Amino acid sequence: MSLKRIFACVAAAATLLAACPLFTACRDKNQTAKNEYVLSAAYLGDEIKGTLGYTYRNDGRADRGEVRFNLYANAYREGAKYAPAKKEDKSAYPKGVSYGKTEILACYFNGEKTDFKVCGEDENVLSVTVKPSAKGEKGNILIDFRTALPTANTRLGITESTVNLADFFPVACVWDGSQYTECVYSDLGDPYFAESSDYTVSLSVPSEYVAASSGTPDGTIVDGTRTTYRYTLKGGRDYAAVLSKEFGVSVGEAVGATVNVYGSQDFRDKTLPLAEKAISYFSGVFGKFPYGAMAVVETPFYRGGMEYSGLCYVSEGLDEEKTAVSVAHEIAHQWWQSAVGTNQIGEAWLDEGLAEYSTYLFLAENGYGNIAENMLLSAKAGYKSFFDLPSVIGGEKNTAMNRNLKDFSGELEYVAICYDKPLIMFTEFEKSVGRKKAVLRLKKFRAIYDGKIARSDDFIRSVGYGDFFGSYVSGRVVI
Repeated sequence: MSLKRIFACVAAAATLLAACPLFTACRDKNQTAKNEYVLSAAYLGDEIKGTLGYTYRNDGRADRGEVRFNLYANAYREGAKYAPAKKEDKSAYPKGVSYGKTEILACYFNGEKTDFKVCGEDENVLSVTVKPSAKGEKGNILIDFRTALPTANTRLGITESTVNLADFFPVACVWDGSQYTECVYSDLGDPYFAESSDYTVSLSVPSEYVAASSGTPDGTIVDGTRTTYRYTLKGGRDYAAVLSKEFGVSVGEAVGATVNVYGSQDFRDKTLPLAEKAISYFSGVFGKFPYGAMAVVETPFYRGGMEYSGLCYVSEGLDEEKTAVSVAHEIAHQWWQSAVGTNQIGEAWLDEGLAEYSTYLFLAENGYGNIAENMLLSAKAGYKSFFDLPSVIGGEKNTAMNRNLKDFSGELEYVAICYDKPLIMFTEFEKSVGRKKAVLRLKKFRAIYDGKIARSDDFIRSVGYGDFFGSYVSGRVVI
């Protein structure tokens, strides 16, 4: 997510190709992800009502008689310990604090009704009872749910001009072979951690709305007052959509992928060529764009931008420079977090740092050199203003990069560690080895971990230069 754009920044169908050059991620067109979601949802004005089908192959996750899901929307409920934004944040709640939540109506396992419970540290987890099965055997869970929507300029919320639809359905907790990772929300960073999955989505909305969505369109059915949009998303980390009665749409293409830009005419005119250029550039340096379509959406959002697989929010009202940086940064996340998954809760620097450096590269090599230079100067100034030399030498401030979101003291420290320091690190790396070699190392990393989840140790092993990167990540290096 492009938080830094607000706080510290200066001034439709295609099939993935099976054949690709050295170090390009190669996903066979028939290859499917480990897990599958079938989501049927209807927007009903102040709530989403839907059914989620989840199919998995047992890799041990069902051996304890349960499968667990994150309930992200419960962070929006009244009384939540870890809310998406502070109550007094007028950028998030321009009309005053508002609440939402997910209610689980019923659960089924392999066609039969089953027990469930809402649990977790902050009512953030759904546990569905299943029957243990043999290793590799498929299981199917069906969840009927209802999600109340807050009035808010947040990831999930009804805004003045749009309906932002992220976080609204249960998402399977990552299983590491021995335990589940349960995601506790945070108002810093992106409190998400998800496996690559295949999505089939049916989204029903009142016909006066236009829908921007993750995935490749599979058809549209108009039935009087309602329209149903159908999408397919292969290998997504998440699914999101934005609805609006006011959207204009501009359509383009980049390296075989459809590019859809939603918003005002001025936003679309400026953003479509930028998005096309960014997708083409990143495809050239890091390997093929992972999806058949990309939606870039202008929406009232209280941060600079937010990435999802095949879709990104760009905050309404940004100036031209901030729009360019935000669009490039969120598109870069299609490689770093969507294609290559990361633990955004415990190692937020990895996807944010790679996206920030990728943005810097794109701007530097595509006619925005002054903006790229401003990014780097801002990163150095921002980092040094928070981590002044006496506090670092005296051990008063921790400069280690692998930290849980809850362990940051606030926005300034989070930005300094997850945006500023990685950008400084990667630009110093390219000074040492040359830009061409630095980019090839990242391309190799993408190819190895495409569709998988990479940890910081995996990154260092893949890219090499362990002493260099280890000194930054551990906090040993003094900037």
